[in-house]
Amino acid sequence: MKRPSIKQALILKLSIISLFMIGLSYVSLSTISTLRANTEQIGTFWMQRLVTAREIKDNFLDLKTVYAQYLLEDTAEERRVGQQKIDAAGTALEKVVAEYEKGVRTERGRELINLIKPELAKYRALSEQMTAFENDGKTPEAIRLFKENMEPQAELVNKAVADLVAFILSQAEGFVTASGDSAQSAFMLTAAIAGLAVLLAIAGIFFAISGIANPIRSIASAMRRLSDGDLDSDIPYAGRADEVGEMAGAVEIFRQNALNVVRLEKEAAESRSESEAARAAAQQRAERE
Repeated sequence: MKRPSIKQALILKLSIISLFMIGLSYVSLSTISTLRANTEQIGTFWMQRLVTAREIKDNFLDLKTVYAQYLLEDTAEERRVGQQKIDAAGTALEKVVAEYEKGVRTERGRELINLIKPELAKYRALSEQMTAFENDGKTPEAIRLFKENMEPQAELVNKAVADLVAFILSQAEGFVTASGDSAQSAFMLTAAIAGLAVLLAIAGIFFAISGIANPIRSIASAMRRLSDGDLDSDIPYAGRADEVGEMAGAVEIFRQNALNVVRLEKEAAESRSESEAARAAAQQRAERE
């Protein structure tokens, strides 16, 4: 396999780091978006649902109270005022039930509010009988109806409202759990991405030292030896197929050229020596003759 160039290796490593950063940003933004959506669900919807359900419970308690007070009224004027309180409490209860029903989003929520409405209707029907007994002067019958019929029916209403409150709390807790799971998943992914990025950075440092800095230092040492006249030592990394190899190859070419120069100078010196020896021999022969 051909060794990648330093340029290609750096581009690859920086590209991978960029991908890690993109992944980390995506995980962070996605988690923030999920947490924000869950927070909005809890804060702006389900808490409002809980407040409205509590108002249903409180308004029903007010209605029960004014019915109980009605049993204590003796004069027609007191009963008239008591009836006004009953009408006001009933209207307030109907209003808050309608408000809750208008904002229902889930099937279970609709089922629960639809269970509350008929139970309230039964309670109101019994209360009308109770007020009729009281208005006719049949206070014992009215009290017996209140205790034996209206109180058990009120318990049914309270149970239905309690079921609604429990449902709302379970939905809010579900979003809290989902937010916790999202945060945990984001933490694990972020830790994994950060760990991989650190490993890649360490690998990049190792590559920069062992693959670039050390080879260049070795080539520089070889160049100093070459400048000092050491032409016999090989140039390291001359066979690498990257920029370091190109640098080492250029120095090797210079060394080979220097060796050729030395060889040519040696051959020229030998040729001159042979020529001078031949000339001296010829001169000696001429002198003898």
